[in-house]
Amino acid sequence: MYGRNGVAQVSDNHRYGFQGQEMDNEIKGGKGTSINYKYRMHDPRIGRFFAVDPLAPKYPHNSPYAFSENRVVDAIELEGLECVTLSHGGGFGSGGGFSAHKTLVINLGTGEIKSFNTQSTGFVGGYYGGLDLNLGMMWSTNIDDYAGKSIDYGFQGGTMFKASGSFNISENGTVTTEIGGGPGGGIAATGYYSETEESRKGAEAIADFVSIDPGYSLSMSMDDLRKKLKEGSQNLRSEIESQRELYRSKDAKIDQMIEQKDAGDSSISWDTIENLQKDRNKVYDKIKELRETKKTLDEYRDKLE
Repeated sequence: MYGRNGVAQVSDNHRYGFQGQEMDNEIKGGKGTSINYKYRMHDPRIGRFFAVDPLAPKYPHNSPYAFSENRVVDAIELEGLECVTLSHGGGFGSGGGFSAHKTLVINLGTGEIKSFNTQSTGFVGGYYGGLDLNLGMMWSTNIDDYAGKSIDYGFQGGTMFKASGSFNISENGTVTTEIGGGPGGGIAATGYYSETEESRKGAEAIADFVSIDPGYSLSMSMDDLRKKLKEGSQNLRSEIESQRELYRSKDAKIDQMIEQKDAGDSSISWDTIENLQKDRNKVYDKIKELRETKKTLDEYRDKLE
């Protein structure tokens, strides 16, 4: 029906509507009748796009006109192309700290859904405390890449309401970015060592995500915090040794290839050797980051003894 758009009556100067996307009221001649999602236009009256999804050939199991893959509880539409994942949790710290999060991860290609639990300990440059709800994107096609050990760099800032963001690199090289906010306060830059494990699959994962079980809590005694910090330090030590072994292996391979090249082996190019040297240097940089994180964590643990 003309004039019925489900949009609150706001000033004509207000350009942005549902999910913060820009409204284009000229297309259909009514306020809130069309929203620009960059790659295609959306009609909020019927909850559908009126153009085919540009990525439709990649996802034949989805309707080419569906909004957010027909999931409006656990995901939002991102510029008319893909869905994003949700995570919630919180943390605290000054000098060192602890955080715990539960994340719902959705594989856009297969529709697979899993929930994960993450616990982190490490360095806090400043102080902060509170809870948060984050939107994120995992840059991998394998949903299981979210689990495992990782290094997490982030920020927290605010007074009554804090903003948060993070950049996570897992042991297999998978990158996850998140940004969000929630009740809390403080200002800090964080460097955490994190361990993530799978919790549930499918519909159970959604139910797991929206509920917080008794065992999933930020409250802990000082003894529990010391134990977590000690476990984190031991895990970091093991990871450092593993990376050292990888570094030595790559270094030996480089020396061998240089010797073969000098001996006249034409099957080996200097470009190949140079690329291997770059990979070795990346391992060295990771070792330095792990050492720095372990040093800070150990210093904070010593203060608690």
